[in-house]
Amino acid sequence: LILSCRTISTSIRRMIYEKETAPDFKTALNLLRTQVAMDSASIHESSLRRRETVQEMREYMRRIGIPYKKIDNANTAFESILHIAGTKGKGSTCSMCEAILRHSYGAHTALYTSPHLVKVTERIRLDGKPISDEEFTIAYMEVRNRLLSFDGEDKDSLPLLPGYFRMLTLVAFFVFNHHQFDDGSKVDVTILETGLGGRYDATNAFECSDGMGITLLDFDHTRVLGNTIEEIAWEKSGILKKRTPHDNKMSNLVEDMVFTVEENCPAAIEVITKCAAEQSNAKVMIVRYGEKVPPSYNIGLPGDHQRSNAELAVSMVEAWGKIRRAQSSQYHLHHSTTSYQLALEKAFWPGRCQTITREHVRLRCDGAHTEKSIDSCIQWFCKVSGYHPQETPPSLPQRRILVFNCSHERNPVPLLQKFIKASKLRNENLFHQVYFCPSNSERPSMVSKSAPEALLQQAGITVLPAVEDGSHSTLWQDTLSTIWLHLEQLEISSESSDTTVVSKSTEVLVGKSVAEVLGQIEKNAALSDKPTEVLVTGSLYIVGSILEAAQWVESCAGGALVIR
Repeated sequence: LILSCRTISTSIRRMIYEKETAPDFKTALNLLRTQVAMDSASIHESSLRRRETVQEMREYMRRIGIPYKKIDNANTAFESILHIAGTKGKGSTCSMCEAILRHSYGAHTALYTSPHLVKVTERIRLDGKPISDEEFTIAYMEVRNRLLSFDGEDKDSLPLLPGYFRMLTLVAFFVFNHHQFDDGSKVDVTILETGLGGRYDATNAFECSDGMGITLLDFDHTRVLGNTIEEIAWEKSGILKKRTPHDNKMSNLVEDMVFTVEENCPAAIEVITKCAAEQSNAKVMIVRYGEKVPPSYNIGLPGDHQRSNAELAVSMVEAWGKIRRAQSSQYHLHHSTTSYQLALEKAFWPGRCQTITREHVRLRCDGAHTEKSIDSCIQWFCKVSGYHPQETPPSLPQRRILVFNCSHERNPVPLLQKFIKASKLRNENLFHQVYFCPSNSERPSMVSKSAPEALLQQAGITVLPAVEDGSHSTLWQDTLSTIWLHLEQLEISSESSDTTVVSKSTEVLVGKSVAEVLGQIEKNAALSDKPTEVLVTGSLYIVGSILEAAQWVESCAGGALVIR
C-alpha cells in the first residue's frame, strides 16, 4: 500500500496498520457490527433520522474528506456518477452498466451495492471485483478514526459514528476516492445502487449525477416507502437531480439523462416524470423492450426479465458515453457495433439467477422476494431445470426441491401461492420437497412475527380449523411451513372434482440451518438415480447463506489505497 501522512495522528495510525499488531479483517467486522441498530430503541431512533440522511451524510463526508459537490479539476472518483433506484433489478442493472463501461469503454469502474451475500466486501467493487479484506480493513479503520477524532465546532450535531449502512457507504466512498489500480489509474466512473428507497438514502448525498435510472417498481418495504405505487415512485425518484455540469456544447449532446422501463405502470411513470421535471429539469426516457438489446444478444445474467434491465443499462451508458467522448478521446467504443453485445455477455451478478453445479445437485439461486420477481424466478427455474409441465410426462425425470425463507416483515402468503399455483393443472408438482430454514443473518426489525392465521386472513384466504386452533410454533420457519400446507390443501381440495389433475402433497421440512439442509439434500441426492435441482429463493439473505454453505468465493480487485 502507498500511504502518505496528512497529520501526526494519521501518520501514527498508518504506522500501526503496517505492523503485525494492525487491526485484522475480523476486528474491523466486529467494530462495524457494533454500529448496527439491534434493540428497538436504536431502531426507532434511526428511523426518526431517516429524512435527515442526505444532510447528515454530507456532514460525515466532509469530516472524512470526501466532496459531495462537483469541484473543478478535483480528480475525484465522483466526477462521473450513475445512480440507480428501483424495486426489482437495480443491482442487476448496475452490474450491466459496470460491464459495459469497463468492457466497451475501457473505463475503470467503482460499484457500490447492497446487501452482500457472503462477505461485506462484495458491496464495494472495483472493475467488477470486490475489494480485498485488507483494503476494507484499512479503509474502515481510517474512516472510523477520522470520524472519532473530529473536533469541529459542530461535533455534537450528530453521532460521531453513523449507523451500519451509512458507515459502509462512507467506507465505499473513501475506497473509491483513494484507490489506485495496478496501471496507476484512478476511478473513472462510479455506479451507485440505492439501499432503501432513494430520496432519503445514504447513496443520495452527491449533488450531481451523469445518469439516473429507475428500474421496475413493486410493493416492497411498504412500512417505510408507502402503501401505494405513487408513494413508492416518489421515494425512488428522490435520486433525480441536476446533471454533472458540462459546457453547453456537451450538454446539448444528450437531452435526457433520466431513464425508466416501460414495464412500470402509468401511475408510477407519471410520478417519475413530474419529479424529473421539478428536481432535475429533465425529461424521462422510457426504455422499451427490444430497442437496444436485440433477441440475438446473449446476456450473462440468465432470465428473460433481465433483458429489460439490459435495455436500461445500455440506454444509460450510451447517453453517458456521448458526453464523455466529447470530453476525451479515451472513451470510444472498443468493438464498434458489437461492443454492447460482448459486454453484456460478460456481465455477472451473484445471487440473481445463478447456477452452482455441485457433485450431486445443481443449486439455482435467485434472491426474488416480491410477487413479480417470484414469477420471473419460477419461469427461469422451469427453463433451466428442464421442467416442462405442459408435456406429459415432463421432459426430464428429476427431483426438484425448494429452499425458501423470507423476511417476517412481509406477508409470505402471496409468494408461496405462486409456487403452489405453478403446479395447478399440471401432471406433476413443481417441487417434491420444500425446506424452510433460517438465513445465517437478517436485517434488524422492530416488527413482530405474525401467526399463520393472521397472515392468511390478511391475504384474504379462508382459514381451516387446523390453523385456527392457534397451536403453532412461534418459529418463523414453522409459520411458513403451516402456511404452505394450508395453501396446498386448499389447492388440492379445489381440484378434487377435476379428474385430469393428479395432485400430491409436497413433503415439507423445517431445517435448523442452511448448512444442515444442504448437507441433507446432497446426502439424499447421492443415493438417488435422478438428478436433483434445488431452487433457493425468497430473499438475498437465504441465497447468501447457501452460497456460504457451498463455499462459493470471488476473486478480489487489484490495486491499492493511496491516502494523501
